[in-house]
Amino acid sequence: MAKIEILELNQAHIPLLVEIDERSHLSPWSQKIFESSFNARSHNFYMQKDCEILGYYFAEFVVGDMTLENICIAPEHQGKGLAKKLMTHLIEHAKSLNTENMFLEVRESNNKAISLYESYQFEVTGKRKEYYSVPNSTARETALLMKRSFV
Repeated sequence: MAKIEILELNQAHIPLLVEIDERSHLSPWSQKIFESSFNARSHNFYMQKDCEILGYYFAEFVVGDMTLENICIAPEHQGKGLAKKLMTHLIEHAKSLNTENMFLEVRESNNKAISLYESYQFEVTGKRKEYYSVPNSTARETALLMKRSFV
């Protein structure tokens, strides 16, 4: 039985990531956003089993702070605790870099994600009204700003 591995992403993974993101997120990242998310501050990892990408995260580390920019589990692998494995990896990676704070934004309606983040001691610190677009609509959705301190 193959084990789950968490490995560092590279730009060769982008076509698969675009496909997974399109099936998973209400407002998926474009290929250009994925491409621009590889730089000296990037800390991007993916989870695989049997050479299949199950999920990934993109984070950026700047002067003691880390921002989770995107986390995703492929729809067919959701509900199996894999997001918790990725979050645990992210938290441990952040600690290894002596991160002081970690930040993220999440749709106000994304209760599953909010619950996951709260289980990792993230707290709501603010809101960005009308931040996210809503597909096939002129409506906009509020983003919750969340933070976890490590100090």
